[in-house]
Parts: sequence; C-alpha cells; structure tokens
Amino acid sequence: MTVQFRAFAREAANLIMPVACAGCGALDIAVCETCFAELYRPLRRIDADARYLAGVLPTYASADYAKARRLTLAYKNHARRDIAPLVLAAARAAGEEWFSRTSAESHDVAQVAEQLASGGCLVAIPAPSGRARRWRRRLVAAELAEAFLTGVRDSALIRLGAPPRLAVADILRKPLAAELSGHLAPLGAADRAAARRAAVVSIGELAKDDIAILIDDIVTTGATLGASVRTLRRDGVKVASAWALAATEMKSAPGALMARHN
Repeated sequence: MTVQFRAFAREAANLIMPVACAGCGALDIAVCETCFAELYRPLRRIDADARYLAGVLPTYASADYAKARRLTLAYKNHARRDIAPLVLAAARAAGEEWFSRTSAESHDVAQVAEQLASGGCLVAIPAPSGRARRWRRRLVAAELAEAFLTGVRDSALIRLGAPPRLAVADILRKPLAAELSGHLAPLGAADRAAARRAAVVSIGELAKDDIAILIDDIVTTGATLGASVRTLRRDGVKVASAWALAATEMKSAPGALMARHN
C-alpha cells in the first residue's frame, strides 16, 4: 500500500507540476541528453582568458557556462536538488579525466602525481561561499570537491597502483566586512576583482606534504579563484591547479585536452 501510495503521489505531483529538464525545459525528464552532454564536454584550459587567472594558476572547466547556464544555476541555487546526482557524476568524471592526463599534457597533474606517489595528500579546497549561502547549507563547491576527488581516486588507483591520500578542506571564507560592503554584481569586472582580492581568508592550515586543487562551480573573470590562490600561497600552501563545473567560453579555444573517459 505504501509503495502504491508513493507512486500515486508522484503521478499527482507531476500532473500539477510536470518534471522538466533543468537546462532547456523539455518535459518529462530531469535533464535531457543534450543538456547532460554539456556537463561532459572534454576538459579545457580557461585561465588564459579568465582575466584574473592568466599566469596565476592552471584552471580547467567542463561545461560552457553560456550553454549550461540554466542547468548549473538550478544546481548551484538548490532550485533542483533532483539533478544533483547527475551533476556530481559529471564532476567525478572530470576528476578522473584530469588525473588521467600525461605529464607531457600538463605539468600540474605531474606535480600532483609525484606528490601522491611520495605519500603526500591531494587536498581539494572549495572556493569560498558567502555567509548566506553557508547558512542555507548551499555548499555546492564542497559537494563538487568530494565528487571530483572520487574521480581522481579512480584514476590514481590505475596510475599509481595504490590508493592515494585525498581530502577536502573547506577552509576559505569571505570576511564579513566584504559581504556588508554591498552586493558586487552591479560593479564592473575590475571593481569586483578589486573588492574580492582582499576578501578571501583562510581559517585552516595544510600539512607540508599536502598539495591543493581549488574547486568552484562557475568561473567568469576568475577573480574569486585568483584571490583564493593568492591567500593560500601567502600561507605557504602549494596550489597546483583549479577546476570548475562551468566557465565562460574561451574566445580562441585551443581545443579539448583529451577525450573524456567514461
């Protein structure tokens, strides 16, 4: 009876508010194949065209934000928690792809592999969340970090032949003073970056044999990640790389780094 009631309740709910794709609105599916494929695009380097990341940190992204905007925002804002497993599966695949690349393809991955092989720990550090988002428990960057490291673990077992040391450290914060200064969205890119540059602090420490990767949901100018890596490096943290679920498309994309592993 309970199973029948739940099935009936789901059908009734769908009649009132039918399920629709979080990306394009197609009916009767949470995420359609086309929108889901956007999350599984081959990793691409984005730091060259992210104004505040160029020359600072090798940074990668999976989806093109312009094409996956509705989907990523639905996940980021907790508007559609039903799509979280699909998004996190994409993050896991991204972690596997990132660590599968050869030393010739990426120096940052080679650096991480060397650190792990010698017993060090790869620490995924989520980009800082504001107090309102933290209070509402919308810590999507931390979720993405956990999923990304799961993919790294799967790849590292093959590459290194042993389970790697992995951890998530949610140690970055935005100072209250910066948040009370007003919403930054109306500002221009340069002003937002200037405000954020001094608006990231670390509340924790990493061990000497740790190496870090920053994880974010969406990257546009790279101001937040740029401020984060400066803060961490000032504290002596070795930051090798960064990954985001989605980022604005590069103006002159150099091509995908490699085919995604499934």
